[in-house]
Amino acid sequence: MTRLGHHERGSVLIAVLIVTAAISAGAAAAAGAAGGLATELRARTDVLCARFAARSALAVGPGRLPPETLAALIDPRITDLTIVAVSYGPDWCAYRATARCGSAIRTLEQTQPTPTPCTPPPLARLRM
Repeated sequence: MTRLGHHERGSVLIAVLIVTAAISAGAAAAAGAAGGLATELRARTDVLCARFAARSALAVGPGRLPPETLAALIDPRITDLTIVAVSYGPDWCAYRATARCGSAIRTLEQTQPTPTPCTPPPLARLRM
């Protein structure tokens, strides 16, 4: 077995330090990317929650269920749910639903298939 000389031992130590630094930098970059991906996933989940809450509110329509019941049926993370009938003319009515989940807010509108007057406009609102 041969012994390493003074210069060879120094070279091995420098190589080990360089490899350790590269691995540490890679681990730090991976941790940063994982944190960013978790934040993005949370934001997308909030957007989907708000969108499906608004769609569900439109499917049920205003005045059929109390907004607290509707929000509890859809998703417990809903913090704001509003359903209103909007009149665009004497025979043109649309329902508008706005929902908030976490950091996301979505508003959707659905016109009625047949001319329907909006008098008086029904309103349902949940605000937490």
